[in-house]
Amino acid sequence: AAHVFDEIGKGNDLYFYIKPNQKRYLKGKALITKPPIGQPRADDKLDLGVLQLQGEGLPPYVEVGKVAAPISYLVPYALPRENKIYLLAGYPATKSKVTRPRNIVQSQPWGHIGHSVPSADYTSLGVDATRNIAIVFDKKRSVGTSLQRQTAPDPYGMSGCPVLLLYDEMGIYNQAQVQIVGIGIEYRGRSKKALLATDIGLALDLITVAST
Repeated sequence: AAHVFDEIGKGNDLYFYIKPNQKRYLKGKALITKPPIGQPRADDKLDLGVLQLQGEGLPPYVEVGKVAAPISYLVPYALPRENKIYLLAGYPATKSKVTRPRNIVQSQPWGHIGHSVPSADYTSLGVDATRNIAIVFDKKRSVGTSLQRQTAPDPYGMSGCPVLLLYDEMGIYNQAQVQIVGIGIEYRGRSKKALLATDIGLALDLITVAST
């Protein structure tokens, strides 16, 4: 999500671990979407960023069990949106615990399975269904990866997480291949009850530009 990259401009370091005791700082060629001129980042309906890692410390990161997803997993513009079922998965801030002075971070993954909102609701959410994905999300009636109904945590901190297509509009389960169709960007609170994502096709466009 572009607003995550904004933290670099504020002087904050962003990094992840490539070994148990070795950090990899986010440095390299970055491309991010922009809000309308004169408007804050909150008005950026795409909120997407791509960074091309350069130099030493490129994936895979075997010692911490992390590998890069094949680009073939990224499936752009999987339209129509309506009547599809998605899985949005990531690490919400409320599921993370920092222990000091040992500097240990314990994070628990969490996932939500939900339908796309009705087509008419995209207009009320202020987003375009060709570029965004809106997933129904009620904290008190969320469905997790165990397929059990649950009270969900606040999804804050999950910006940039993948959105996978589980069932198409015909109700057919997608079991042939992982299909990442979007990037989670925003939670629209209690009134709207929706999680917003940006179509992965726009990320692929940025990847193409960053690679040239």
